[in-house]
Amino acid sequence: MISFSSAELMGWAGLYLWPFLRVLSLFMAAPILSNRTIPMRVKLGLSIAIAIIVAPTLPAQQQIALDSIAVLPLIVEQIMIGLALGFTVRITMAGIEMAGEVIGLQMGLSFAGFFDPSSRAQGTAVGSWLGVISMLMLLAINGHLLMIHSIVESFRIFPVGSNAFSFGDVKNLAIAGGEMFRLGLQIALPFVAVLLIVNLTLGVMVRVAPQMNLMSVGMPATITAGFVSLYLLMPYLERPLLRALEKSLSGFAG
Repeated sequence: MISFSSAELMGWAGLYLWPFLRVLSLFMAAPILSNRTIPMRVKLGLSIAIAIIVAPTLPAQQQIALDSIAVLPLIVEQIMIGLALGFTVRITMAGIEMAGEVIGLQMGLSFAGFFDPSSRAQGTAVGSWLGVISMLMLLAINGHLLMIHSIVESFRIFPVGSNAFSFGDVKNLAIAGGEMFRLGLQIALPFVAVLLIVNLTLGVMVRVAPQMNLMSVGMPATITAGFVSLYLLMPYLERPLLRALEKSLSGFAG
């Protein structure tokens, strides 16, 4: 007759509990994975499946009794690590959406605002469109697989029960926020430069021909130039997005 002790059962439960908590927390915060259209049962099922698959490949963790009070801070730590990774990637996506807001402002489309049900915030047409494009690009460059790889590799950088909450440095959060603005400006600057040239050209034309109606000519011209710039420069967005994504995940994957 095969029998198991309570200590062995606790050890096996802990082997799968820690990756399950980190993966589920990632699914609750990361772009695409945290979409409200994905049922919670699907997220739970995927988290359990990934935990079962990756648990045997993880480095040996400190054995901790799951029935003790000391396990509560460790559970919170695993949840915070998963949320931090997902939030870091979300900041990268927010940088691209911020670039869309700047481009829409220069194109004159900032007045075309609407309520975005996915983020529960007010958005603009260009910002929301670039947000959707960034999500599709994230899938195209296997960003969802990079996030899962990073959450698995995080067990080597942040083992369970050692140096708890060391990932939560306020300085790292400030750096991530700075990277968001840097990425947004890096993407928006070429569009802003093109639209600035268009506006300067319209200004010269108004000075040469004062009878020209600036509103009837300028608005279509800036919108057309903006859409043409988006069409021509869109293929070059993959490299800065991939570089920013890899940089944001490097703190978790080493």
